[in-house]
Amino acid sequence: EAGGAALQVDNQGFVYAAESGCSTDEVIYTLTKCLKDVADGLGIQVAVFHTGRRTSVGDQITDDLSKGKWENLEDLMGDSQDIGLGLSKELLNWLRFPRVDMDLGRRVLVELARTTSAVVVEGFNFTMATATLTC
Repeated sequence: EAGGAALQVDNQGFVYAAESGCSTDEVIYTLTKCLKDVADGLGIQVAVFHTGRRTSVGDQITDDLSKGKWENLEDLMGDSQDIGLGLSKELLNWLRFPRVDMDLGRRVLVELARTTSAVVVEGFNFTMATATLTC
């Protein structure tokens, strides 16, 4: 069944890039393209909202996660349940060496199809298409 998600970020540039589909920042461009590709591949809508820094519990959780501060998360989350699918190895590998990557979202979708029961449409393979170009 299709659904949706809301993503709150404190970076206005990311919000703009998610809405417009473009950014001059290569990392933001790659991440927002990945987000769109994954949402499209899962058949869901994702809304990206700008939020102030640490103005609510959700903002505090988001800020701590972005800084790798895991120690206070259980206290902040209270009785919340984690319904996530776990960490994406593809995304973690990309985070080790961030770069422009047109296929990141497709690789995350392939990983989801392999490791979960999610219904996934993998999308266009830019790497394979580029490899077939001749000069």
